[in-house]
Amino acid sequence: MRRAVLALSTCLLVVSGCSGTDGSATNQGNLGPEPALGPGADINDKQFLDLPLDFYQPTREQNDLIVKAQLVLVNKCMARFGFEPIPSTTEDTPRMTDARYGINVAAEVQQYGYHRVPEQVHKSSGGKKPSEAEQNILTGRGQSVHNGVPVPPGGCLAEARSTMSGVKTDAESYDENVAIGLKGESMDRLRSDSRVRAAYAKWTECMKQSGFDYRDPWAANNDSQWTGESANKEEVRTALADLACRRQADVNNVSYAVDTAYQKQSIEKNAEVLRAQRALLENVLRKAGEIVGG
Repeated sequence: MRRAVLALSTCLLVVSGCSGTDGSATNQGNLGPEPALGPGADINDKQFLDLPLDFYQPTREQNDLIVKAQLVLVNKCMARFGFEPIPSTTEDTPRMTDARYGINVAAEVQQYGYHRVPEQVHKSSGGKKPSEAEQNILTGRGQSVHNGVPVPPGGCLAEARSTMSGVKTDAESYDENVAIGLKGESMDRLRSDSRVRAAYAKWTECMKQSGFDYRDPWAANNDSQWTGESANKEEVRTALADLACRRQADVNNVSYAVDTAYQKQSIEKNAEVLRAQRALLENVLRKAGEIVGG
């Protein structure tokens, strides 16, 4: 659950980007033949995954630091226009279980089926929806001068982001973290990879033996029957059969191995831009530490 008062998240930072967005990447669609796989790893029942491209994005803890520092800068900017500080809403936010390849944690499937585990976010007190005037100053979409004080291009959000990154930007455009795009590209390649497709075929046969007819694990995961607010008995029954077949066909472990191989291939092909992205992230983290620590 997020609060609209901030409109503040990693999406507003040059170094991060948001899951589900399309980041730009070099050499897209040109990753070459299926890469060889490295040593296998057992990710069954693991809540969190460790993938090669993660190195070029902030961790949850680093992200929290960046958002806190950005909020300090936003509030300093807003104070110039006579507005009260925006409260932090990033405290005590648990990390969601990774579901990159679909369901994976037996205890969660038993209770929630295909539904994600509810995110329990700490709500700081005192939050309120920003006024129209505050939104204008935050985003720079209103008047260019407020009470005789010039509004920075892109508003206080853009000013904070530029200060953090050292890159001049505005509220509507910024350099998306290239790792986001490469992760999406890797996922696209993964789903059509022959080794993953072979695991899917084994999974489909296993599910048929259990009385279910789905072409692949994503068809089961995205079944329109599971659109309720919570999982019903049939959803849980299906998800448990799905998970058992995933284990039998080694779907998640194969997916992880293939994903890792494609990501390593992407890192090699995009080494220069990724090195620059990592350097930018490290600079932002240093700046964030100075702001929060000071």
